[in-house]
Amino acid sequence: MLPLAWFYLALVVFLYSLLLFSELRSRARGYVKGCPSLPYISSERLDSFSAIEPDLVVIELSSQTASSEMPQIPDALKMPLSQLQGFLCNASRRSIFIFYDTPREPIQWSRVEAIVNECAIPNVFVLRGGSESWLSKHRADGVGVAS
Repeated sequence: MLPLAWFYLALVVFLYSLLLFSELRSRARGYVKGCPSLPYISSERLDSFSAIEPDLVVIELSSQTASSEMPQIPDALKMPLSQLQGFLCNASRRSIFIFYDTPREPIQWSRVEAIVNECAIPNVFVLRGGSESWLSKHRADGVGVAS
């Protein structure tokens, strides 16, 4: 009788630790790797925010200081990383900021996280998959997008 009780106890502990591990792993996938204060947002949620949120600011981050290209997501601001701190520190605290980068110019998200934490901005998200994810979703939907 005693070995059977130890077996069930060990099984319960193992299953509980497996559940805890999977929960922690799923939560970690919801944030930018190495940046615990920058959660991801999906393209669908960005579209719903843009429909209902008046204080939404979408920013395409780039490493270049001056670029003549227009951002690919409508109503997005294109901003170099060097100007981000000045912009965020003067921005409204009730705004929702969504950052994304392009495959041509990947960004060091740890620098963005440091700027966001320094300016104490509470509502910041990173678009999962960047502009490629958003563009592929809208091309699949048949919606015209800027190119």
